[in-house]
Amino acid sequence: MDLDLSIFKKAKTNTENISSQESFNIWDTLRARYNSGESITFYSNFRFWNNFKYSFENHKKSNQKTGKNPDFKKILDIGQNALQNQLNTLEKKCSQYEIPVPQKPSTVQKTAVDPEIFTDKFAYRHILKGMQEAVDLHIRAVIETTRNDSLGKLFMDLLKSEFDMYNKMLKYGKAKGWTHVVPKKSL
Repeated sequence: MDLDLSIFKKAKTNTENISSQESFNIWDTLRARYNSGESITFYSNFRFWNNFKYSFENHKKSNQKTGKNPDFKKILDIGQNALQNQLNTLEKKCSQYEIPVPQKPSTVQKTAVDPEIFTDKFAYRHILKGMQEAVDLHIRAVIETTRNDSLGKLFMDLLKSEFDMYNKMLKYGKAKGWTHVVPKKSL
């Protein structure tokens, strides 16, 4: 009689198990991604309305700070597409593991913001801060995902993707002069 008592063999089941912490991390990551998507949609919509308003009125301004960077609009669109892919993946995981989905943001956004005080620089800084927070969230999820290997890979992929987008966004902001300048310290 040959008994194989290896502790490294996985039980053959049709369902993957996840811990309550892993379940929370899926939910929390989806919630944070909804918030990020809402922010990017807000900035994209505001920029569109601002551009439309000024072009419609044929108003030429010498100081083009508000919503005048077409390359920034492209970056927002790329970010929105990447975010939508992440949302789809996380929503599928919620369905797969029977996790309640957080409340989705409204698809209609009304804004009452003075275009003279709202700049692309402000939007950039807010989005960059959100990306920094997402990196923190993904790191926590990677560290806390100890039971489900495929879920750990998903969180690691999200982290790598966020790092990649963050580095590109940081370089863009540096080129535009939008990043905060950290004071130099002499010893």
